[in-house]
Amino acid sequence: MGEGSNIEWTGDTLNVFTALDADGRGGWHCEKVSPGCSNCYAEALNVARRWEHGTGLPYHKASRGEVKIRFEAARLEAQLRKTRPRMVFVNSMTDTFGEFVPDEFVFDLLDAIALRGGSHVWQLLTKRERRMRELVTAWLESRRLDELPAHVWLGVTVENAGVCSSRVGELIGTPAAVRWVSAEPLLGPIDLRRIQVGDRQFDALAGRWEGCHPEVGEPHINWVVAGGESGKGARICVASWIQALVGDCQRSGVGVFVKQLGENVHEGASLRMEPLQWPPGTRYEAREARITKRVKLTGKGKDMAEWPEALRVRGWPDNWGGFPSK
Repeated sequence: MGEGSNIEWTGDTLNVFTALDADGRGGWHCEKVSPGCSNCYAEALNVARRWEHGTGLPYHKASRGEVKIRFEAARLEAQLRKTRPRMVFVNSMTDTFGEFVPDEFVFDLLDAIALRGGSHVWQLLTKRERRMRELVTAWLESRRLDELPAHVWLGVTVENAGVCSSRVGELIGTPAAVRWVSAEPLLGPIDLRRIQVGDRQFDALAGRWEGCHPEVGEPHINWVVAGGESGKGARICVASWIQALVGDCQRSGVGVFVKQLGENVHEGASLRMEPLQWPPGTRYEAREARITKRVKLTGKGKDMAEWPEALRVRGWPDNWGGFPSK
């Protein structure tokens, strides 16, 4: 069954893809694919579970042939039976579209949440953008549907500019009513207004090709979540990187949600932005894009009272009207 989550942008986490190794130990399995995976929180949790309870798998380290992925259908059915509408982050401990997950498991999951799960919002997030597009497109064709319904939010993680164009480009090309980007952990500046698709640039927030006016129904990103890294060895996140995303989203009318600033947040300035108020009530001049100094915040940088006012933003997808009243 889904569990209440301390992730601010969801209500429940529901892990339906679990794993067993050859010795019968249970846990989760995933495989690292990009810099955002380096300090994986799920890996740390799985390692802790292994040593404390003798059940966790050697996360990321077991080869694909050494683990058997399981579909926890009972957990999914229990979530579907909940009557109060919930936001549900699916497979928070692995990647729904990982190459190690059988195609039929993804199809079974989509059958459940897209065709029977309309009482809830189901949040999917991946770093496997090409497999996501292939499987979702194949599932839609097999079910004779045009796109994923509005209660299934399809998202990609974008931690830096190196993965931005590929992941966002594949997401834009995947038929879905709600598309979102998780810029967490944000490890470098990203510009969702300039996505390189072939030899052309696409503004993924406005849904517009460079030099063109928006066309009716042009796909775009509906929601952006941003945040710095937390945990042991947290890498630098510059506050102006988050500020740039917030400003771009607000100017485009796209919902943006700042989750946390992280445990290693630095001041930063950029010529194209207004100076941040940091700490609240003070100013500095924005002369160039650079890292200045580390900002001391409590915990994981989650206390919004410590943030510059410009970053105290927690919005929702631009085309989501909220849960229907009961």
